[in-house]
Amino acid sequence: MGTTCHRCGAYDPASSFRSERIPFRGARVYCPKCHSRLEENFLLGFLAADFGLGIFGLIFLFLNSSSEVGHVWVNIFLIQLVILPSTIIHEFAHAIIGRLAGLTVLRIWIGCGKTIYRAKFFGFDTEFKMVPVGGIAFLTHRVKAKLRPRYFLAIAAGPLANLCILLIAWKFANWRHFSLEKSIQTGTFVFLAQVLILIENLLPYRIQTALGRLTTDGLSLFQLLFSKSPDVLNSRLQIQNENAAAQPRPSTG
Repeated sequence: MGTTCHRCGAYDPASSFRSERIPFRGARVYCPKCHSRLEENFLLGFLAADFGLGIFGLIFLFLNSSSEVGHVWVNIFLIQLVILPSTIIHEFAHAIIGRLAGLTVLRIWIGCGKTIYRAKFFGFDTEFKMVPVGGIAFLTHRVKAKLRPRYFLAIAAGPLANLCILLIAWKFANWRHFSLEKSIQTGTFVFLAQVLILIENLLPYRIQTALGRLTTDGLSLFQLLFSKSPDVLNSRLQIQNENAAAQPRPSTG
């Protein structure tokens, strides 16, 4: 018995489409592409709400510099604000070390969804997406010698970059006088943002994306150490307007 996507009407005879329970609408079935759009819309809504909290928090602090509500809302916004540049550093660390290790970096995606800006940064073809959450560095190889250590170095570089930021931020984190209601905790939230990125990237699992099921950094590193056929060496993705094939290596920030 097959299933039909509630959004686009695509039919799946294998019944592999994902089902989600939508508030006030009940269960809905979505094909991979439509499910990806559903997640993107949810993330955009979440980010818009977070941004709104930050704006109102700044207004409250402008009107009253000791406003507890203002401090809380700005601090909540701050951690999301820190995650985006941390993700950019993470992805470019993959790309730079990958290139130094003799791999080919076909493209870097920052965020997900529709591309809103594309340019060359440090010689890397980089696309900034509509939803500033997560990122992917597309790596491939031409020379097959010592592939495992070369991919291991490139993939480990992302989490190591966040670890370096974490160690620096630790010196500026104020744990003794930590208070969301009375001060802006910049150093503390830079530290916490790196912790969140490291946990999300190093947990060994697969994530469903519009590109298919991709492995996290943690799972890729584990496979490179212990698996006979790591996904990063076997899988290939044909990128639009590219003649080469590449392995999409996911990194969520």
